Amino acid sequence: MASPTDIKGKIKAIDNELKVKAAKLRSANPGKVFPSFPPKSASATALSSKTLNPREGNLSRTSALFCGVQITKYTFPTPELLEPEDTPEALKMGLRYIRNVLPPVALPPIGNGGVVVPTLPAEIVSYLQAQAGEKIPCASVADEELEAFLAFRAAEHVESWALATLGLAPKTLLDPEKAAYVMNNMSTFLEVCELAKEANATPDAKEALCRACYDLLLSANGGVLVGKRLEQVICAPRHRFFDEHHTLAHLKDPPLVVQWIPMDHEFGDNLTHLETAMEKKQNISEKLTTCLTDMIKLIRQRQSNAVVKDKLWTQHLNAYREFWQLESPRLYSGTILEAVTFETAICDAVLYASFPITKIDISAEDLKDLSLFQAPDPSKKPQPEPQPTSKAAKAPKGPPQTSKPSKTSKPSKTSKPSKTSKPSKPSKPSKPSEAPTGTARGPLNTFVDEYLRTASGGIPPMPDSGSTSTPPRKRLLKVLDEIFALLLPLVFLEYKRGGVDASQGMTQTIYYIVMGCRFFVSLEIYDFPIFGISTTGSIVRIFCGWAEAPEEVEEQSTKLHKFQSRIFIADANCPEWDVSNPRDAIRLALFLQHLRTTHKAALEKKFEEVKKKVSDSWNDKESWDAEEHVLRMWKLSQQRQEEAFKTWEGETAKVRAEYQAMVDQANAEKAALKPTNATIAEDDEDIADDEEDQ
Repeated sequence: MASPTDIKGKIKAIDNELKVKAAKLRSANPGKVFPSFPPKSASATALSSKTLNPREGNLSRTSALFCGVQITKYTFPTPELLEPEDTPEALKMGLRYIRNVLPPVALPPIGNGGVVVPTLPAEIVSYLQAQAGEKIPCASVADEELEAFLAFRAAEHVESWALATLGLAPKTLLDPEKAAYVMNNMSTFLEVCELAKEANATPDAKEALCRACYDLLLSANGGVLVGKRLEQVICAPRHRFFDEHHTLAHLKDPPLVVQWIPMDHEFGDNLTHLETAMEKKQNISEKLTTCLTDMIKLIRQRQSNAVVKDKLWTQHLNAYREFWQLESPRLYSGTILEAVTFETAICDAVLYASFPITKIDISAEDLKDLSLFQAPDPSKKPQPEPQPTSKAAKAPKGPPQTSKPSKTSKPSKTSKPSKTSKPSKPSKPSKPSEAPTGTARGPLNTFVDEYLRTASGGIPPMPDSGSTSTPPRKRLLKVLDEIFALLLPLVFLEYKRGGVDASQGMTQTIYYIVMGCRFFVSLEIYDFPIFGISTTGSIVRIFCGWAEAPEEVEEQSTKLHKFQSRIFIADANCPEWDVSNPRDAIRLALFLQHLRTTHKAALEKKFEEVKKKVSDSWNDKESWDAEEHVLRMWKLSQQRQEEAFKTWEGETAKVRAEYQAMVDQANAEKAALKPTNATIAEDDEDIADDEEDQ
């Protein structure tokens, strides 16, 4: 009997022979892509987000989705800096929701008389005297919560003064209702910080604690009625790239949108702004000078990272296209569509505006075809929500709970388990970086903290909460009351498990935004932002996406159709907060409250403008031309049922059957080798894992 080493050698030889045969078949059939190529083996280097190895003919589904939908990348303007005049209105809306400061008005007597009011230095008092603001309608709160409110307001005033002194972006005074919202929900915000800190210090209970933390923020709606769903199934969008070259092949010279635009321009504006501020402000304090210098370093660092990342994605697409000889857009767009292996994804949480079917004059069957959200499988019950206690949240006994519904409906059969599912290795101490870590908020937070510590009168920090009056809300999946309604998303939230970097949750969050934007295109809602929140532990990042009105775009002297609306995604230089810090927790809560109020009202107004046009179109489907059909039937699942996609599949069926026969033969030869037991399979997995780690 052959030894295990001999058997593995023969298996490797069979795999190598298959590769040689497949290479000959590929050369003889340019433009034909074999699914699952190359076959998984110990000698095949796995494609991962780290390596992006396209030399073996692989394409990540993220690249395929972005290219197929024709995404244009954008840089989120730094909220602390003045944005360029040509900044899209969608991003300006997001900035308005972030740039807030509490009014410096005197408060009515709402405490028990034992509250110490912070005393600000004279230069800040002079600055605040020029500010206006209405009285805050406050309810009675505990002294501890009032002191936390006043400490937060004092810190915000110091930051607002610093930005004005440096000539950076001014903040806008909050209206009385939102200012009262901050005070009346202060106990919840302090409890969020407490849960976040406990999660950071308790790895085994991290997921349960963080989910409770963010559920508190989502539930703290200040009495504003807005839809919320958890573990929501969302439909993937059809590919504009495929439609332009297959479904609507009669289009003349459809433009190829540049997916990955250089980030130098947007970051350059930020750097110019900061450097100009540095030149003009010669008499500022040493602390402010340090703050400005650190912000410049951070922008340079983030610029470098973003540019390198986008170049890697561009190289990935180009190498894939070259490997399969996809010279024509027709071949390229077809293979791009096939590379996306999912038709739905599951979002951890979403806030939305609801429009009952009785108000939009559309049938229940058409509503199902139009809806962004898909009804959940009734056979799958929602996961029970862990209930940590407060103040000292206890870790659940036994191993941490990590089970969760699959994030995509059709995972690739050859996909490997996540590396995070293995026991984590001890982390090495990080090397000191020349540039400070974090975002542009880091230097400002440091400056504010130091300034308050040395200010005359000494302003105390915001206290930790010992309150147990606000338990984590129970996670419920609301479905029955929204069956016959059109739901329009305001913001998606994606929770990333474990102690990974926040940016690793970015891809899934952007999927949801892309899906929502293409849904808005089908409704002809343009230039209106959809936001995404990606979290890991206590770290939160904000993303933004929107669709541009096609009437405003002229490319190659060709008038674009409505379905050719360009979708933008702002995923570089995104705002980042740490909710274990009370000030950041309140900022995130205020951002969410803006979405529940200001943003929801704006979306309702937008939809009212297009509601009749949309309902009239769906009620007269028989008159749709090809372009109207592609606009309204916006889902990937619908596109794959159409004749154009089936025709494309038929064109490559013969060569794929030939390749599959090669694979079957190779598998049969390997199966004939004895013993082909689980030990050999485990060894192969270990080898592949080692290659990926290297």
